[in-house]
Amino acid sequence: MKKKTLSKPLKTIYVFSSSTENQVPDESNVVLVNMAVFEKDGAVFLHEPSAQLKNLINGWQKDGKCVLVSLGGEAEPIQDWHHFYGKEFSEAFEKFTKNLSTLQNEYGFDGFDLDVEGQSVLTMDDAKKFAEFGTRLRNKFPDAIIALTVPADNALTSGAYWADFIGGMSAPHNLGWNVMTVIAHDQAEFDRIYDFVQIMAYDSPSDKRGDHTQGSAVWLAHVYRDFAQPCTYKFNKGIPQSGADDYNNYPGISTSKLVLGVTADTANQGYATPSEIGQVQTELETLTKPESLKLGGGMIWRADSDKRNQDHAVSTALYALLK
Repeated sequence: MKKKTLSKPLKTIYVFSSSTENQVPDESNVVLVNMAVFEKDGAVFLHEPSAQLKNLINGWQKDGKCVLVSLGGEAEPIQDWHHFYGKEFSEAFEKFTKNLSTLQNEYGFDGFDLDVEGQSVLTMDDAKKFAEFGTRLRNKFPDAIIALTVPADNALTSGAYWADFIGGMSAPHNLGWNVMTVIAHDQAEFDRIYDFVQIMAYDSPSDKRGDHTQGSAVWLAHVYRDFAQPCTYKFNKGIPQSGADDYNNYPGISTSKLVLGVTADTANQGYATPSEIGQVQTELETLTKPESLKLGGGMIWRADSDKRNQDHAVSTALYALLK
């Protein structure tokens, strides 16, 4: 199949695979179906797909939207990408990609969203192997759209809040390194693998970016700036991992493929009101003067919450920044 062309700027939104009605705003141009579950032997299956899902996917694609299946996250069984790292797990990787291809063909997905949370990237070696996993996956699916979705608490720039690894706030916190410097280190290869990168700018309760409140416009601007801007810094001298000095430079991610994700669920940690969202671009300009940094994309978690929340008030505010 020919690789689909993504509409820009990116306006993405998640839906549950169990959805029975279309809750996606017309303006969204990427729909992410949450979720496909994988197992250590390479099995892949959709979580509780509705009988209407194939018709919904077909309708979104007829409307010009790109539709991806999301894998990973915090599902049960635990979605551990370690199962496919390195040559020792090559058989599981082959089964995984074969089953993923079958799922893609059955539902007509345009590609995949890799949601990396949990315990999959805890060491520098993990980060290197995840980067290699991305290369192998791209080589298997040269014509698929591939997205990478990560928590907000894993990018570091000068003066920014420091976080340790992709995947939440579990230990170890004393290693003092940042996983994105490793995964995105080879910028050309990173750009070849990933068509866009989504930041889950919520559910990071101890991430303050200084003294800023999570969910505020200034916090969201700091998060986006930290992922987008290149940075040169030195790893913590106490890091007990060899080779750390090779990854002192973070190349930054182009805003043309960097998507700021917000939650439309008012009960979620880090919920940002439509009013705060509306001020994000202004805060970005304040942070990045004399050069302006423009928000390149917006993601909504998730469509049902967005529809209930004042009839798509959150997506309306976020997408308005992208015009």
